Amino acid sequence: MVCCTAQEQSPPVIKLNSVVLREAVWTIPVGTSSFTLTCEGYSTVTWSTTAFKLMRKTRLGSVITTRRLTVDYTGTYKCMYENQPDLLSEVHIYVKDPHNILVTPRTLGDVKEGSDVLLCQLTNPIATDLSVRMANGDPTPPDMNYTVNPKRGILIRYLLTSHSADYVCSAKINGVTKVSKVVPIFVNGYVRIVGEQLLIPCITSNPNHFYNGHVVYYVLGVPAATLPTFATPKLFTPTFIGATSTATLLFLLLVIVLYKYKQKPKYEVRWKIIEANDGNNYTFIDPTQLPYNKKWEFPRDKLRLGQILGAGAFGKVVEATAYGLGTGDNMTTRVAVKMLKPSAHSEEREALMSELKILSHLGSHDNIVNLLGACTQGGPMLMITEYCSYGDLLNFLHGKAKLFLYSIPRGPGTPEVPRVPENHDHYKNTCAQESRVRSDSGISCSSSDNFLDTHPVSYTLSLSLFLFLIGSLCEDPETGTWSLDIEDLLRFSSQVAQGMDFLASKNCIHRDVAARNVLLTDGRVAKICDFGLARDIENDSNYVVKGNARLPVKWMAPESIFECVYTVKSDVWSYGILLWEIFSLGKSPYPNVVVDTRFYKMIKDGCYMSQPDFAPPEIYTIMKMCWNLEPTERPAFSTIGQLIQRLLPDQPDHDKTPQQGAGEQGDPDKTNGDCEQTLNQEGEEEPLMKNNNYQFC
Repeated sequence: MVCCTAQEQSPPVIKLNSVVLREAVWTIPVGTSSFTLTCEGYSTVTWSTTAFKLMRKTRLGSVITTRRLTVDYTGTYKCMYENQPDLLSEVHIYVKDPHNILVTPRTLGDVKEGSDVLLCQLTNPIATDLSVRMANGDPTPPDMNYTVNPKRGILIRYLLTSHSADYVCSAKINGVTKVSKVVPIFVNGYVRIVGEQLLIPCITSNPNHFYNGHVVYYVLGVPAATLPTFATPKLFTPTFIGATSTATLLFLLLVIVLYKYKQKPKYEVRWKIIEANDGNNYTFIDPTQLPYNKKWEFPRDKLRLGQILGAGAFGKVVEATAYGLGTGDNMTTRVAVKMLKPSAHSEEREALMSELKILSHLGSHDNIVNLLGACTQGGPMLMITEYCSYGDLLNFLHGKAKLFLYSIPRGPGTPEVPRVPENHDHYKNTCAQESRVRSDSGISCSSSDNFLDTHPVSYTLSLSLFLFLIGSLCEDPETGTWSLDIEDLLRFSSQVAQGMDFLASKNCIHRDVAARNVLLTDGRVAKICDFGLARDIENDSNYVVKGNARLPVKWMAPESIFECVYTVKSDVWSYGILLWEIFSLGKSPYPNVVVDTRFYKMIKDGCYMSQPDFAPPEIYTIMKMCWNLEPTERPAFSTIGQLIQRLLPDQPDHDKTPQQGAGEQGDPDKTNGDCEQTLNQEGEEEPLMKNNNYQFC
C-alpha cells in the first residue's frame, strides 16, 4: 500500500473484505461474488477512483461493495480525508478476465475541449505493448498528447475538437494482440467568457539541447463589440411571450417523446443462467460475458431464406434451407433462422447475441430447440436453429381439438367423453369435503357469497378408461390427418418435463414455461423454446407494457408475482399451468378470471384450477404437486418426468399413481379447506389491475 504520510496523523487504512491491504497492487478474478473495499481513518474519509464503473459517482462514502465483480471495477482506488485530501492511501486493482484484457468506458458523455480522458485500462498486469490508434487503422493525430502507463492505462490530455474520432486500444498477452471495443470521442468546443481562465499550451523543440533561456509571448486581445438593442415595449412583450410559449410547448413535446421512448417495449432474453445462489438470492451470469465459439459460424452464402414463420416488433423467424450444414457439402437441411428487423436498436442486437451465447452454452438436447449455427460477421446477425414443422403446441392443440373429441368411440354402456362447447365453464370442484359451489373460473375454493352461479360437475374419466376408449389412433391415409389421443398428451407432457430437467441441470431458468413456447417437430417431439423478439407482443392483448419487461401473470408462481423471485421451482409451478393447458386442449388458464385483487387473493390463499376435462386423475395430482405454495415442496422435473413415464402404455404397469410425499400438497380437501373468498378486503397488494395475463416487475 502506497501512502502519503503526514507529521501527526496517519493516512487512512484500506481493507478488502475486512483484511488490511499491505500491497499497492492486487489482482482479483472476474466474477468474484464478495468484494468490499473499506476505508478507515481518524476522521471522515472519501473515495476517488479511476474505475469506469464508479467514475461518474460523485460521492462514494467509505465503503465500496458489489455482489459480483466485473472488469469495469479495474482501476486505482484512492482513499483520503475530506478535510485533508493530500493525506491519502491508494491501491490499484486488476479485475482479471481471460476474455477481456482491456476495459473501456461504456460512454464518455459530454467531452469538453481541453479536458482529459482516460481511454482504457489493462485488466491483466502481465499484458504488454499497450497502445492506442484510430478505429480505422490510422495513427492518432500528430497533435494529440497522451500518456501510456501499464497500471494507469492510456490517458489523453487536453483534447481538441479536431481529435473527435473513434479510437481503439491494443495490448499483447502471451504473444497475442488483443483489441478493445471502439471508443467514440466527440469533443465539444466552447466559447470563452469574460473572467474565465484561459490556458493555451505552447510546445517547442530544442534541437541544440540548450536549456538556459527565457520565453517571450505576446497576446493580442480583441474585446467583443457591445451593440445596443432598441425595441419598444409593445413589440418586445408579445415577441418574448410567444417565444417563451413556443419553447415551453417544444419542451413538453420533447418530454412526452422521451417518456414514450422509455416506455417502448425492449426485447429481453427470458432464459437466465444461475451462477450462484444463497437461498432465494440468485446471482445470474451476464450473458454478454459468456464466450462465443467460432465453430458455430456458418457461411452466409450457403443459407437460402424462405417464408416468414413469425414476426415481432424487433425481429422475425423465417424458414430457410442450409447447404452443407451436415457432413456432406451437398446435404440440405431445413432450418429456422432468427434475425432482427431494421428497426431494432442496439439493445435488441445485444439481446439476440446473448440468446445465441446462452444456447451455445447449454448444449444440445432432444427436447429443446437446438442451435445449429450462426452468421455474426459480414452482414446482419442470423441465428440458425432446428425447424419444427408442426408449429407451437398451443395452436396444435387448438387445431386438433375436434379430432381428439370425435375420435372417441361411443358404444352401448360406454360413458361419453365430455365435449367442450363454446363458453364451456364446467370444472371439477376439489377444495373440501363439505358442501361446495364453484365459480365459472374453474378455481377450486370454499363456498362464498362472492362466487358466481354454480354448475354441475362434469364427468371425469380415469386414465385406464381413457386409454381403453381411445386406443391407438393412426394417421388417416386419405386425409393425411393424424388424430390426437391421450397418449400424445402424455408424451408431450413427458418430453417437456425432460427438456426442463435438462435446463435445470444446466442451472437455467426459463421464466416463461407455457404451451406457446413449446414447438412440435417430426414424430411429434416437443421442444422447448423462447420466441422472444419473434412474438408480436405489441398487438397481443395478453401483454401489458410496463417498464422493459413483460411477465405472464397467470403462468407465474406466487413468489414470482409478489416478490419477483425466479427459481427452478417457479418454473415447476408454470409447468403445472402448462399441464392444465395440454389436458384442456389449449384453453387459457383461469378462464373468465380478470387479473385483479380477487385473482391475487385466490393465488395467496392457495386456490387452484379444477381438473381439466381430459386430464386423468394421476395427471391432476401432478398439477397440484406443482402448485404447492411452498416452493421447496414442489417436485423436481426429473421426478415429474418419471411419474408421467409410468402412465404411458409402453411402461411397466406398476405403481402408476403419483405418491403423496415431498413435493405434493397432500389431500386437496384438507389443503384448501380454509380457502374462503374474501375478495374485497382493504390493504391487499395490487401488482396489476388490468384485464390481461401479463404484468411487470
